[in-house]
Amino acid sequence: MKNIWKYLLICFVCFLTFGCDKEHVHQYIEGKCECGEIDPNYVEEKTYKVTLKIDEEIKEFIDIENEYEVKENEDFILQYLEVEDQHSRYYISNYSESNIFVQEMFNNYSIIGWWCEETNELIKPHPQRATTITVDQDLTFVLRYSVDEIYSEYQVLMYKNDGTIQEELKFIGDTMVLPILTKEKCDFDGWYRTSNFSGDALTEIDFSTLNKTLILFAKYSISIDYVNGLIDELPINPTCLDIQDIEVAYDAFKKVPEEKLDKITNIDKITTLYELLPKLRQVQVVYDVINDVLYKAYNADIQPLINYFRTRGCEIEYDVIDELLLQASEKNLVAKKAGNKEHPKRI
Repeated sequence: MKNIWKYLLICFVCFLTFGCDKEHVHQYIEGKCECGEIDPNYVEEKTYKVTLKIDEEIKEFIDIENEYEVKENEDFILQYLEVEDQHSRYYISNYSESNIFVQEMFNNYSIIGWWCEETNELIKPHPQRATTITVDQDLTFVLRYSVDEIYSEYQVLMYKNDGTIQEELKFIGDTMVLPILTKEKCDFDGWYRTSNFSGDALTEIDFSTLNKTLILFAKYSISIDYVNGLIDELPINPTCLDIQDIEVAYDAFKKVPEEKLDKITNIDKITTLYELLPKLRQVQVVYDVINDVLYKAYNADIQPLINYFRTRGCEIEYDVIDELLLQASEKNLVAKKAGNKEHPKRI
């Protein structure tokens, strides 16, 4: 058995030693075989570099490579280029508190062609057919162009609706921060594009969005502090002398937008006082009648009556009023006998 294994091992070694003894065939890749042999007939192809130079001013608007490797006598296509008008900047040419003129400047780039530095030749690519250059040396092409400035003017009209601007208009880059307005007994609710205040309020204007005259309308609502102040000043136990103050406060309260009602500190108080108005007006009728009667008398001592109505609410006692009138009449008679004819003031 051992002899068999030895015989197989000897055969394997002989195969490795003599079995691959064949003639090597060179396979050249770019003039060189994998064994290191150089092809004596190989002629290396020449390549040249084509460079496209574009100014930084216009380079950001053109999507094109700057360098190319081109084989000798191959054709290189010079591209036909177009550049859209590019916005340059916005600036305020004139403005007042309610009228702002915004001027927009565009750069209009016109491509002239490619200037070849090696041949001192201007090449103008055709817009529809390929313009080819046969490359037999390194070439550098410089983009030639012209630029014109184009201006457009827009207007921003701001209807302040009797409001007052308390600060200078602020301009940050291409944006204007819209001012906050003040108005007596009002809160400023913002600027809107429509007179019925639809849509969202604007806080600033991005001039890049302007393409026509922009009209803005200032919106106000009744001042929450003003309404709360009117309600706070009303007495908890009103008299007929407080009717006008209640009416003024309630009218102001009804003008508060629904979304701001949560800022009214005492809604229950004003609604309760408003419900008392019919009874207070009944008392007012009695008060006016008595006031008119006393006005026709001379020197009637009416202060007790005034005090009475100032301390009474919706309920009055007519027997008390009768007694006070009787006292006033008696004092008036005494005054007349004394010769004092000075006319009293109305209550």
